[in-house]
Amino acid sequence: GGEFLLISCLEDETMSSLEVQGRKVADEIVKYVHDNSLHLARISFVAHSMGGVVTRAALAQPSMRQFYHILHTFVSLASPHLGVSYSNSNGRSKGAIGMLVPSAMWLYQKWTQSSSLQELRLLDHADIRKSYLYKLSGHESFHSFTNILLVASEQDAYVPASSALIDISMMEPSERDGNVYKEMATRMLEPLARAGKNVVRFDMHSRVEDDWVGLKGRTVHIQFLDSKTFVHMFMDCYGHYFV
Repeated sequence: GGEFLLISCLEDETMSSLEVQGRKVADEIVKYVHDNSLHLARISFVAHSMGGVVTRAALAQPSMRQFYHILHTFVSLASPHLGVSYSNSNGRSKGAIGMLVPSAMWLYQKWTQSSSLQELRLLDHADIRKSYLYKLSGHESFHSFTNILLVASEQDAYVPASSALIDISMMEPSERDGNVYKEMATRMLEPLARAGKNVVRFDMHSRVEDDWVGLKGRTVHIQFLDSKTFVHMFMDCYGHYFV
């Protein structure tokens, strides 16, 4: 059998910085392992949306170093590993929702003073190479996993598939700061390739009808969790990554 932990410490913390959220998640994991006297052979993570980045932020905490040698599988569902500041090269996010989402993010960030959203837009430092997400891209903890499964959808209007899949070939060639995104992807992926780690990408296509403002993009983003069909299919086909 196995132990399952559903993180609960972030219910009121999603506006905090990624590092603060990561620290809270790390503290909850360490406490759970200690309180239950667990002797773990492997640890795997499943995370959705910003949770995938927060998981990486948690693993970067010193208290999590004790688990690096048993990190097994990391499943990332539509997580913005390269941020949310650009579009996919196929232009699918250029429609109504593609125009609305960046503006809505800007307004939401200004209204809520969300540190995490500012960091996901790589705007937390004047020098983008000193932004939190850029620095996190080179952290060794990500390279400790045996399997990394990156799941995305090009229909997702909230997180570019290129960011969720860490695939720079899908980016617009004229993106501002494009070289920075390439560097981030390289810092994340090259050590995995050198170590012979298993990186698998999944591009999900959903049969969801557009409504009058193209909110299909939102529906697709949350369908990774809401669709029982997808969850059952994924576990039936790829459950061996957790064994």
